[in-house]
Amino acid sequence: MTPRILVLAGYFEPGHKGGGPVQSLSNLVEAIGNNVDFRVVANDRDLGDTKPYPNIIAKQWLERMRYKIIYLPPRRLSARRMLRLIREVNPTAIYGTGFFAYRYSILPAILRRLGLISKALPLIIAPRGEFSPSALAHRAWKKRAFLHVAKLLKLHSGVTWHATTAAEAMQILETVDERGDVHIVQNLAADPSLYEWTKETPKLKGQLDVAWVSRVHPIKNLAEAIRIVQRVRGDVTFTIFGPVEDAKYWSECVALAHSPRPGRRVVVKYGGEVAHQDVVPTFQKAHVFLFPTSGENFGHVIIEALMGGCPVITSDQTPWHDLEREGVGFSIPLRDENRFVEVLQNYADMTAEEYEDVSRKAFEYSRRQADRPREIREYRALFKQEATVQP
Repeated sequence: MTPRILVLAGYFEPGHKGGGPVQSLSNLVEAIGNNVDFRVVANDRDLGDTKPYPNIIAKQWLERMRYKIIYLPPRRLSARRMLRLIREVNPTAIYGTGFFAYRYSILPAILRRLGLISKALPLIIAPRGEFSPSALAHRAWKKRAFLHVAKLLKLHSGVTWHATTAAEAMQILETVDERGDVHIVQNLAADPSLYEWTKETPKLKGQLDVAWVSRVHPIKNLAEAIRIVQRVRGDVTFTIFGPVEDAKYWSECVALAHSPRPGRRVVVKYGGEVAHQDVVPTFQKAHVFLFPTSGENFGHVIIEALMGGCPVITSDQTPWHDLEREGVGFSIPLRDENRFVEVLQNYADMTAEEYEDVSRKAFEYSRRQADRPREIREYRALFKQEATVQP
């Protein structure tokens, strides 16, 4: 029997402002949609937008190549609508994305606890990094309050958890009392076979084009990236790409970017938002990716930078700890600003030949990271509930 999965996605393509979780889910349904019948429920607009996507028909099922999808206005996914969707789809499992998302994770858990959804119907929840210390620290009191109430009500008793790393599995077990089953299945990255190595911007000694691609949000640490790049000597251009999710924080970053730095020739500019299909081409035009993030569950943008031939300079708060050993970047303790500056300066001082060597290494490394056959098998097991992997 082909598994039929009701996916409660929140944000999905053509949206891109939701960041990594959107890409994780898109890669998943495209990779195994021939073997799993995915029915996706998503918002009819992108994160932070007040208007629906143009040219999208809402409130009816739409056929895609490997899945079906229905776009709903944010407030239209009520308890009654949820139950109607479940009866209509008759899924073999429900896959909720995000632990703190009311309509896409909390609501099905409540309906299940009340007995309105059968406990025989598996509920799989993918927290998508929401249990990391940096994520829990944002709006901490609201999250602590919900976790306390959820534990009292045993809201997640019997839930199956999807962790993408062993570290996330431990965070789930430490945060949620109703342990349930924990499956560890790594996120599916973009298919690297779609790209070839190229660099559109020549690299000159003493010159560096630095890219930053992510949501503008305190957890992504753009302000620290600006401080780092402003300390580098040479002709440096730092281009920021991504949606502004936190306007107050963005104002602080703009003020920091305009602060004078005597003796430094650093240009900081905003390149706007980037549609997902343009992310790798954007990195193909840059020399390095500077990303001192406070925490990443996976970091799709990291492997996309590597696909674009960009060495990655990131924090130690991601799963990508072998970058320096592989010669494709650095994973640096978040508080060691001097080390970030030192590494970035080394890239600025490289000749064209030296840089091309590390750029090609970055691209080849990205191709080795995608063990898609193994990951696809593990996702099939997750959705068929064939096996449980404990950390």
